Amino acid sequence: MKYHDHMTPAEQDQLTAELADIDTAYARQLDPLAPLILEFEGWCVAQGLKLMSADELALAPGVSADQAAWLNDFCERWDAAVTDESAELAKAALNRGQP
Repeated sequence: MKYHDHMTPAEQDQLTAELADIDTAYARQLDPLAPLILEFEGWCVAQGLKLMSADELALAPGVSADQAAWLNDFCERWDAAVTDESAELAKAALNRGQP
């Protein structure tokens, strides 16, 4: 049983909306990947899918072709964000004179 099985569709929609309303600018200051994490969690809840790695979920049984396409796109955006974050961290380290 999934944790959201007890929720009505209206309650699931409300939860998704509440997740979308979180102040992502503040979250981005804390963790540049936070907006993507929130998006992924909200999408999984809305789709009725288990929270797990997006690349693993794309290959999971029962995932539709449309869901797999969204997940693959999400993985590309995640990889780009991680690359951008790594570049920013390297730049900051160089500016501080660290290797």
